[in-house]
Amino acid sequence: MNLEFSYPYKVVVPKIGNILDLCTALSALSGVPADKMIVTDIYNHRFHRIFAMDENLSSIMERDDIYVFEININRTEDTEHVIIPVCLREKFRHSSYTHHTGSSLFGQPFLMAVPRNNTEDKLYNLLLLRMCRYVKISTETEETEGSLHCCKDQNINGNGPNGVHEEGSPSEMETDEPDDESSQDQELPSENENSQSEDSVGGDNDSENGLCTEETCKGQLTGHKKRLFTFQFNNLGNTDVNYIKDDTRHIRFDDRQLRLDERSFLALDWDPDLKKRYFDENAAEDFEKHESVEYKPPKKPFVKLKDCIELFTTKEKLGAEDPWYCPNCKEHQQATKKLDLWSLPPVLVVHLKRFSYSRYMRDKLDTLVDFPINDLDMSEFLINPNAGPCRYNLIAVSNHYGGMGGGHYTAFAKNKDDGKWYYFDDSSVSTASEDQIVSKAAYVLFYQRQDTFSGTGFFPLDRETKGASAATGIPLESDEDSNDNDNDIENENCMHTN
Repeated sequence: MNLEFSYPYKVVVPKIGNILDLCTALSALSGVPADKMIVTDIYNHRFHRIFAMDENLSSIMERDDIYVFEININRTEDTEHVIIPVCLREKFRHSSYTHHTGSSLFGQPFLMAVPRNNTEDKLYNLLLLRMCRYVKISTETEETEGSLHCCKDQNINGNGPNGVHEEGSPSEMETDEPDDESSQDQELPSENENSQSEDSVGGDNDSENGLCTEETCKGQLTGHKKRLFTFQFNNLGNTDVNYIKDDTRHIRFDDRQLRLDERSFLALDWDPDLKKRYFDENAAEDFEKHESVEYKPPKKPFVKLKDCIELFTTKEKLGAEDPWYCPNCKEHQQATKKLDLWSLPPVLVVHLKRFSYSRYMRDKLDTLVDFPINDLDMSEFLINPNAGPCRYNLIAVSNHYGGMGGGHYTAFAKNKDDGKWYYFDDSSVSTASEDQIVSKAAYVLFYQRQDTFSGTGFFPLDRETKGASAATGIPLESDEDSNDNDNDIENENCMHTN
C-alpha cells in the first residue's frame, strides 16, 4: 500500500477503546479489512505481545513498537489453515570442548498462515520462501564450495491467489554441502504463475544487491543437500517435537500448538556459518521509513476550555469492565453514553480533570487549560432551543499544587464590592491581576451567569434585584407595604380586642 502524503497518518480511537477500534481506524486508512489484521508488540527479535481484539488500548505503552500484520485468511471460518508466529535463532556451542549448544534470537519475527496438515519438506519450503528476500545469492567462489539452489516458480511468500499457500506447490532452496542427516529429494510441482503476494515488494534492486528475487532465485535440485536451517516448535518455553510424525514426517498442528500466543512460536535455527554466508541480516532488519515519520508536530502549549467541554459532550464507548444493564434483554452489555446539556444554572462549576488513572499508572496532569474570564458562551453545547441566557463571567478559581500523594490548595476570587481579584493562600490574602488567574494549577472554575448580576455587575447572588428576588424572581414587598400590613394586623387585633 502506498500512501502519497508527507504528513503523519493519524488515526483517532476512543481513549478507553480496544484493539478492534485501532484495527477499524487503520482499515479506514489502508483499505485492509480489520478482521485480517493482527496487532503485535515486537521486542528483542521476538513477539513480546500478540493482542486480542477485545484487549484495551491502555495496555499499549508509549515505548512499545507496534507491528500490525495482514493475514489473508478468515480466522474464524478457515479451519484448514493456521497462523503461526515464527522467530529466527542462531545456534552456537558453549565451547569447543562440549556438545552443549545454545541459541540467540536475531532478525525480525513474522506471522505466517500455513496449512494445518503439512509435510516437513513443504513447511520448510514455505518458510524459506517467506524469507527469500533476505537470502543472498552465492558468488562463483562460494559455488565451488557449495552453491545455493532455489527452485522458485511461485511468489516469495509461498502464497496462492488468496494469500495462502496451496498444497502440492513447494519449492526448495538448499546447499550442496553434505548433511549429517539423510534427506530425499522431492519432486516439486510448480504453482500458479499468476499468483501474487503483497510481501513480494523487494523491487528490482534486490538482484543488484545480491538478494534472491523471483527471477534469480531459481535452480535445480541436485545431489545430496543440506538445508539452510532446521525448525522446531517452542511451546511455553519447551521444545515440542510431537507435531512431526517420525515415520511419515507429516505435520499436524493441534489446538495446543494453534493457540496464537507470544509464548508459543516456531523457531528457525540457523547454523552460524550458513547464516553468515546466505542470510542478509541488514536486509532483514531494514525497512522503508516514510518521510512523515520524521515529522514532529509542534507541541500544543495549551488546550481551550471549549475543547474540553466539547469532548465532555461527545459520545463515549464504555469499557468492557463498565457494562450497562439493558432492560430489554435483561443482560449487561457494552454500550455507549453521551451527556447533553438541557439547561444552565446561575452558577456553573467546571471541574477540570487533573488526575489521570489507568491500569498501570496514576499521574497528575499539568496541561494548561485556557479558560475565558469573561463572556463564556455555552449556547453551542445546549440542545434546548429555549434555554435562555447562556453567557458567564468567572468569579473564582480553586488551584491545586502538588501530585497524587499530596498537595496544596489556593484560590482566586473576585470581590463583589470593589470588583478586584484576590489571591487566597491559607491565611494570606493579596490582590491579584487577571493575568495571574489562568495557570496550570487551575483545578475548579466557578462561573456566574451574566443575567443574575445586579446593577453593579459584581457577585450579587445574595442581593435582590429591584422589585424581585434574584434567585426566585418573585416580587418583593416594599418597606411601605410591609408597614401597612403590620398596621392592618394591629388594627385587626385592636378590633378583636374591642
